[in-house]
Amino acid sequence: LVADFLLKELEIAAISELIDRLPVMPYGVTLPPIGQASFSPAYLVWIAPILLLLAAVRALADVIAFRVHRAVISRGHPSSNRDGTGVKSLALQLLAYYVLSFGAIVGSVVVAGAVGAAIVMSGVNSASPGVALFGMTVFAVSVIPVSIYVSFGLYLGSRIVVFEQATAVEALERSWSLAKGNRWPLIVFRLILSLFVVAGGVAGLAVCGVGILISLPVVCAVSSASLSEAFMLAVEWETAADWLLPIELGESPL
Repeated sequence: LVADFLLKELEIAAISELIDRLPVMPYGVTLPPIGQASFSPAYLVWIAPILLLLAAVRALADVIAFRVHRAVISRGHPSSNRDGTGVKSLALQLLAYYVLSFGAIVGSVVVAGAVGAAIVMSGVNSASPGVALFGMTVFAVSVIPVSIYVSFGLYLGSRIVVFEQATAVEALERSWSLAKGNRWPLIVFRLILSLFVVAGGVAGLAVCGVGILISLPVVCAVSSASLSEAFMLAVEWETAADWLLPIELGESPL
């Protein structure tokens, strides 16, 4: 938990330092004034490299954190890993997984919401609020279930990349397979973790607002470690007898 907390703090510091060092307008790109253009490729040229760098930092931090999770859960201390896969190679695979999963979710949203978006545009162009509102309803009804279905189908992929040393494509396939028939438990589990994170953030804000700088990374670290342990229990249950648990298996904790 301490190691994961420190990694979260280092990740925040690295991202802040990266943003501070970035030039205001890289590559000589001049963004159009706000209000003159709804979208310009210049925005994508400026934002895409930043997002990719942030994703790379996140992937590297996650690989280290997930390995610490596994070492502590299975051996009781954050010792070095026993496999031959390096952190950099796993971080590259995890980065590729993040990019592919993000593309899959965005692609599914685009496909699912195409009809609703077309109706909205038709209503806007014809100055018909009723048609636009109907299109927004169709868009929401189409996009929300699809995005939830796809995102939870890819929910476990990051752990698969690190724990099973899978490639990004293999992690996509295996995560989708593991989620089959288990999406409701995954949704409930994610909801519990989200409520825990929100409660931690609110508790931090209650301490003059400054406490969130400590409470939020801590609850995020606990949430991340909880998913790692749940994945190991679900997928590697046959090795549970070798884990360093606080009580013997089968013994009542009371």
